[in-house]
Amino acid sequence: MKITIRSFGLLSLLLFGLMGCHDFGPLGDYVTSRYTLRGTVQRNDPRYSSILIDTDDHRQVAFYHNDKTRIRYRDRDYPVQSIQPGDVVEVWTRDREQGSPTADVVVVVRKGQN
Repeated sequence: MKITIRSFGLLSLLLFGLMGCHDFGPLGDYVTSRYTLRGTVQRNDPRYSSILIDTDDHRQVAFYHNDKTRIRYRDRDYPVQSIQPGDVVEVWTRDREQGSPTADVVVVVRKGQN
Protein backbone atom coordinates (compact mmCIF):
# COMPACT_ATOMS: atom_id res chain seq x y z
CA MET A 1 0.00 0.00 0.00
CA LYS A 2 2.86 2.38 0.85
CA ILE A 3 4.41 1.76 -2.58
CA THR A 4 1.14 2.62 -4.32
CA ILE A 5 0.72 5.87 -2.36
CA ARG A 6 4.36 6.80 -2.89
CA SER A 7 4.10 6.03 -6.64
CA PHE A 8 0.90 8.07 -6.91
CA GLY A 9 2.55 10.99 -5.10
CA LEU A 10 5.58 10.96 -7.41
CA LEU A 11 3.40 10.69 -10.50
CA SER A 12 1.20 13.58 -9.31
CA LEU A 13 4.22 15.75 -8.61
CA LEU A 14 5.64 15.04 -12.06
CA LEU A 15 2.33 15.78 -13.82
CA PHE A 16 1.73 19.03 -11.93
CA GLY A 17 5.29 20.13 -12.66
CA LEU A 18 4.84 19.53 -16.39
CA MET A 19 1.50 21.34 -16.47
CA GLY A 20 3.12 24.51 -15.16
CA CYS A 21 5.88 24.55 -17.77
CA HIS A 22 4.92 25.11 -21.40
CA ASP A 23 8.47 24.79 -22.73
CA PHE A 24 11.34 22.54 -21.76
CA GLY A 25 14.67 24.18 -21.06
CA PRO A 26 15.92 26.82 -18.68
CA LEU A 27 12.93 28.90 -17.53
CA GLY A 28 11.05 28.36 -20.80
CA ASP A 29 9.79 31.66 -22.23
CA TYR A 30 8.78 33.28 -18.98
CA VAL A 31 11.75 35.65 -18.83
CA THR A 32 11.62 36.80 -22.46
CA SER A 33 8.64 36.54 -24.76
CA ARG A 34 9.06 35.24 -28.26
CA TYR A 35 7.24 36.72 -31.21
CA THR A 36 7.09 36.26 -34.96
CA LEU A 37 7.05 38.92 -37.67
CA ARG A 38 6.15 38.19 -41.27
CA GLY A 39 6.75 40.51 -44.18
CA THR A 40 8.63 41.45 -47.33
CA VAL A 41 12.29 42.44 -47.18
CA GLN A 42 12.92 46.04 -48.24
CA ARG A 43 16.59 46.26 -47.35
CA ASN A 44 19.36 44.03 -45.99
CA ASP A 45 22.11 46.31 -44.68
CA PRO A 46 25.28 44.36 -43.80
CA ARG A 47 27.04 47.50 -42.50
CA TYR A 48 24.61 47.73 -39.60
CA SER A 49 23.65 44.03 -39.41
CA SER A 50 20.03 45.03 -39.94
CA ILE A 51 17.13 44.05 -42.16
CA LEU A 52 14.09 46.24 -42.87
CA ILE A 53 10.79 44.55 -43.70
CA ASP A 54 7.26 45.69 -44.56
CA THR A 55 5.03 43.54 -42.37
CA ASP A 56 1.75 42.01 -43.48
CA ASP A 57 -0.08 44.62 -41.40
CA HIS A 58 1.65 47.46 -43.33
CA ARG A 59 4.29 48.50 -40.77
CA GLN A 60 8.00 48.90 -41.42
CA VAL A 61 10.10 47.03 -38.88
CA ALA A 62 13.88 46.89 -38.61
CA PHE A 63 15.60 44.08 -36.76
CA TYR A 64 19.20 43.14 -36.16
CA HIS A 65 20.99 39.89 -36.81
CA ASN A 66 24.22 38.52 -35.38
CA ASP A 67 26.47 35.48 -35.69
CA LYS A 68 23.88 33.37 -33.83
CA THR A 69 21.02 34.24 -36.19
CA ARG A 70 20.02 31.31 -38.41
CA ILE A 71 18.74 31.87 -41.95
CA ARG A 72 16.56 28.97 -43.18
CA TYR A 73 15.20 28.30 -46.65
CA ARG A 74 13.75 24.95 -47.70
CA ASP A 75 15.14 23.24 -44.58
CA ARG A 76 18.72 24.40 -45.18
CA ASP A 77 20.90 27.06 -43.57
CA TYR A 78 22.14 30.01 -45.63
CA PRO A 79 24.29 33.09 -44.96
CA VAL A 80 22.45 36.27 -44.04
CA GLN A 81 23.75 37.89 -47.24
CA SER A 82 21.44 35.59 -49.22
CA ILE A 83 18.38 37.56 -48.07
CA GLN A 84 17.37 39.96 -50.85
CA PRO A 85 14.74 42.70 -51.25
CA GLY A 86 11.43 41.14 -52.26
CA ASP A 87 11.95 37.95 -50.21
CA VAL A 88 9.02 37.09 -47.96
CA VAL A 89 10.36 36.16 -44.53
CA GLU A 90 9.19 35.07 -41.11
CA VAL A 91 11.37 36.46 -38.33
CA TRP A 92 11.47 34.72 -34.96
CA THR A 93 12.79 37.13 -32.37
CA ARG A 94 12.59 38.01 -28.69
CA ASP A 95 11.66 41.24 -26.96
CA ARG A 96 14.65 43.23 -25.83
CA GLU A 97 14.55 45.86 -23.15
CA GLN A 98 16.98 48.14 -24.98
CA GLY A 99 17.14 48.76 -28.72
CA SER A 100 15.63 46.93 -31.66
CA PRO A 101 14.91 43.20 -31.64
CA THR A 102 17.59 40.74 -32.71
CA ALA A 103 16.45 37.82 -34.86
CA ASP A 104 17.00 34.29 -33.61
CA VAL A 105 15.79 32.69 -36.85
CA VAL A 106 14.81 34.13 -40.23
CA VAL A 107 12.81 31.72 -42.38
CA VAL A 108 12.59 32.61 -46.06
CA VAL A 109 9.02 31.69 -46.97
CA ARG A 110 9.28 32.72 -50.62
CA LYS A 111 12.13 34.17 -52.67
CA GLY A 112 11.44 37.50 -54.36
CA GLN A 113 11.42 37.91 -58.12
CA ASN A 114 14.80 39.12 -59.42
